[in-house]
Amino acid sequence: MNCQPKSLSIQAILNSVPTGSGESADKPIKKSLRWSKASGLEGHDGGTVDEAGTSNPSGMRGCQREVREELKGADLVSVKVDAASERVWRLVDRPDKSLSFKEVIEGLKQFCKEYRGTLLTETMLVDKVNYSEEAEELAALIAQLGPKKAYVAVPTRPPAESWVKPASEPQINAVFQAIQKRVRDVEFLLDEETGNFGNTGNAREDLLGTLAVHPMREEAVNELLKKDGAGRDALQTMLNDGEIIKLSYAGKTFYMKKISSRDQKIF
Repeated sequence: MNCQPKSLSIQAILNSVPTGSGESADKPIKKSLRWSKASGLEGHDGGTVDEAGTSNPSGMRGCQREVREELKGADLVSVKVDAASERVWRLVDRPDKSLSFKEVIEGLKQFCKEYRGTLLTETMLVDKVNYSEEAEELAALIAQLGPKKAYVAVPTRPPAESWVKPASEPQINAVFQAIQKRVRDVEFLLDEETGNFGNTGNAREDLLGTLAVHPMREEAVNELLKKDGAGRDALQTMLNDGEIIKLSYAGKTFYMKKISSRDQKIF
């Protein structure tokens, strides 16, 4: 097995399961790793790590050490962390029955402990999961892995199961806030396009661009409107048009971009 360091960014999905609801972010990469039943992990151009459990779950479990050694040489690794409990893991990621949630998590923790490159996490949130029971444990797990940045995502492309759609905005915000308490850099991956963010003088575009990355407290929204020379009427128009929503969380008021794919079939 070739253990030479990979010189280019690599996106790796370490859950090793045939996910039915999620998808990895389509970050442009020039080189990645592929699992081969015959020869294990191989470097190749223009792809992402295949989810090894689909071809050889028992072999994957037996080669966890080799997999970790291969990935150590990557400049960047993004790991999927969709669940902190076996119940949610089996619902969302649909792993092969032979895989052990405990073993997968322990292997992931061991890798992150040893890895010295840039580590990212991505968490896919779907409907039919009660994240009020999962959010704190999920946030604690992600914090334990120690990523440079944690992404909170929803399905934006056709899933394998027709029941799958994004989690509700309040649930997404609750998970985001739980992770943000423990991880310094957290961002949304809610739409295929995110737009610009900052102060351009166009209050609508600035708000949509910023809210595509993270929710904003009411005070921050007011400050943005002030810098753009806009009044609260601009905010109310966006609320009326269904572009953004207003949420209450932990006694504070937040604004968040509406998840458009919740209102339409994505399959």
